[in-house]
Amino acid sequence: MATMSGRFNTISLVADEALTAHTFVTLSSDAEAAYVAADGDDAIGVAIGAADAAKMVTVQIDGIAMVKANEAISAGAAVSSDTAGEAIPAAAGEARLGYALEAASGAGEIISVLLKPAGADAA
Repeated sequence: MATMSGRFNTISLVADEALTAHTFVTLSSDAEAAYVAADGDDAIGVAIGAADAAKMVTVQIDGIAMVKANEAISAGAAVSSDTAGEAIPAAAGEARLGYALEAASGAGEIISVLLKPAGADAA
């Protein structure tokens, strides 16, 4: 069962594009929330709710977040983001955005992910 728990911090950003709830986002070149350009790129957090382009979105930047999976993910696996902001297992050299606290059986499932600071690539 996916849950947001504990204390966590959020920031508010303008959405650079239409964003879906429970997806990873990064900063665009104009400092707006956007999806990553390529699978495995670094992200700053998770959009808590959906937002249309040019509207405000709340982004969770630490703690335990609810994230939409794009495929099956094992509990405890390091996760990264695809270009739709959905969690995928982190491959070697990809940004490790957090760890799945529960398994996802397939695409579209919302799971709890312990977010990790940016900059740690998967081995």
